[in-house]
Amino acid sequence: MTMTEPAIAAPPPETRSRVTSLVTVVSRAAQYLCGGAILLMMLTVAADVVMRQLGSSLPFGTTPVITYLFMPLVCSLGLAMAQLTGEHVRVGLLIEHAGPKVARIVESLADLIVGGLMLWIGVLGLQAVGEAREKGEHAGLEQWLVLWPIKLVVTAGILLFMLAAFTTILERLLGRGRHISTQESADGTD
Repeated sequence: MTMTEPAIAAPPPETRSRVTSLVTVVSRAAQYLCGGAILLMMLTVAADVVMRQLGSSLPFGTTPVITYLFMPLVCSLGLAMAQLTGEHVRVGLLIEHAGPKVARIVESLADLIVGGLMLWIGVLGLQAVGEAREKGEHAGLEQWLVLWPIKLVVTAGILLFMLAAFTTILERLLGRGRHISTQESADGTD
């Protein structure tokens, strides 16, 4: 496998399970929302720079908007699609010399651990949403920037990442997962 060759190839849509297809559609929508948040963040910063050069400022604080609105959305909404497409940073030290079966087991175990951690963080996130809503939390001096909806979207992104990790395991167990190595799919071995 070369450095430019992807380690993971997505299976054709017709071979995916319905669960995988559903998680993929929702993850793709979250990915587009993430892209929109990046675009809005860029426009906000550019507008802030222009306004400051003109001796004025935006009617809201740029730093709280970036910190409490855009960055959490960008960081959480793209996680699931990165998992499904195999674009997370992976360190293959454990599996680079292992056979296809061992590699699949180690990757599944890693995805199981990640999925479990995301479930735990998701539950904590839902608790944080409830607490923020009860307290009426807002972003610093920006009274209009209520935090519980942002926390809810971030938690949804984390839970979607959890579903993507478990979906990856499901596809791998069904033998049609995208984490099957290129050597394994070429020689048809398990």
